[in-house]
Amino acid sequence: MPIEEYEALLEQKTMIYMENKEKNEVYNLLNGLWKTDSQVNELFEKIIQPVAIFEYNNGNIDLLRTNPEYLKCMDYEEGAIGNNAIFRYVDVGEKETLFETFENTVHTSETSECEYMRFDRNGQVGWMHIKVQLIAKTQNSCILLGLFTDITESKKLEKELHKFEGALGFSKEKRSYLLVVDDFEINRVVIRELFQDHYEILEAENGQIGLSLLQKYGEKIEIIVLDLLMPVLDGKGFLKEKIKNRKFSSIPVVVVSSEDSKSMQLSMLELGVNDYITKPFVPEIVKRRIENVLEYRTRFNTIVEEYKALGMNHK
Repeated sequence: MPIEEYEALLEQKTMIYMENKEKNEVYNLLNGLWKTDSQVNELFEKIIQPVAIFEYNNGNIDLLRTNPEYLKCMDYEEGAIGNNAIFRYVDVGEKETLFETFENTVHTSETSECEYMRFDRNGQVGWMHIKVQLIAKTQNSCILLGLFTDITESKKLEKELHKFEGALGFSKEKRSYLLVVDDFEINRVVIRELFQDHYEILEAENGQIGLSLLQKYGEKIEIIVLDLLMPVLDGKGFLKEKIKNRKFSSIPVVVVSSEDSKSMQLSMLELGVNDYITKPFVPEIVKRRIENVLEYRTRFNTIVEEYKALGMNHK
């Protein structure tokens, strides 16, 4: 049976069952539906697309029931249901996007969709597309159907095509580079998603690779986003090497680290860091802070150029 027919069947059966139940008996409603209608239960288990049933209540999203494909796709253990379970392994910034999608369906009764980034128990980054549909409303909550599609491979393909375009000069305009040095892939992905429309993104998983990219691309790099705790060569070691070369000394650096001590932040400022952001971070705040550093640098360079021009005119 196509997934569209299953959605229609589930909605029809749920509404019929609700006529004989108190509106706030969500769990009884679902359990009764599955017990009294074997067709719904059988189809739910056999659908090859990840599917889950949720309850939205006062800003909480409870995962009530899943099919085997959902558990497999999401890398969840059996029985991983309950309050806000859908947000497990989801980055802070992506949680907001996901939550807004559920809320939109609750408030409008219309189907809502979004893409969001998540990671599995091993820290591997993936992408999901979710379609949220309203199944039924009770007095205090809503029952929602979530249909999921793993779009990780298509996202990886987009990334590689983007690299290919840049390497062959297919880009419409010559863009500057942003270097992100972080050993956690998910942090690099977040920064890439925030800035890839405006910059060519260079990624390094440790300070040593970061220095190699710095040597290769030099002053084409407009800004560096740097983690501190990394293998091979940490962020502090990277900064010490960077400031040794006068060509790179003017490239601004924004540190994003879980280390939040004042002494560490002060030591980073002494090494020429322009801003210091602590983890876990909200992506939009990181974006704004990085943009502020870039705007300040642009204004400073403009003032320097104007001062030089003024000096030339007085000669």
